[in-house]
Amino acid sequence: MSRILVPLSGGIDSATLLALTVSQGFPAECLFVDYGQPNRRERPAARDLARHYHARLHETRVSLPWRWDCAAERLGYVPARNMLILSLASSLAEAMGYRQIRFGAQAGDLEDYPDCTYDFLRAFNELAHAGLHGQVAVVAPFIHTAKDGVVSRARELGVPLHLTTSCLRSGDEECGTCLSCEARRKAGAPVAGWTDE
Repeated sequence: MSRILVPLSGGIDSATLLALTVSQGFPAECLFVDYGQPNRRERPAARDLARHYHARLHETRVSLPWRWDCAAERLGYVPARNMLILSLASSLAEAMGYRQIRFGAQAGDLEDYPDCTYDFLRAFNELAHAGLHGQVAVVAPFIHTAKDGVVSRARELGVPLHLTTSCLRSGDEECGTCLSCEARRKAGAPVAGWTDE
């Protein structure tokens, strides 16, 4: 059985993808990339999730000395972030003998994030095929699933949502007001310290 690599951000989408992979009986390992994201809770969340699922977690750090603008940051958009993460994941996959990378893009990402689209995924796979010796495929099982559908799947799989983090901002707790926190609540997932009363 081929091993599967899951880039793990500590958020709901990648956590659910990890849970799905484990539930299907595949040996799964994870990759966390620290690119200087404001939410410094992502790394501990990824570690907690990997530990929960008994999955090995590879960690790496890249430096982006330029800064994305504040408006884009509110959307969680970092230019080529997923392209960068998937490139690192592809390198790790070939080095470690993985045949598949499972990418947590979901339907709600398609409009705002160019590197979450069908066209990007197809083009990236063509690039990986041309640039690697091994046959590494990137798949996005939730690309047709809206956020509430991912949350529903997470509940079915028993994902420990309290271990995940979605916030785009720095601080010790979820801000509750950024677009990612709002999307999380609208999809039916709790945001620590916030209610919709």
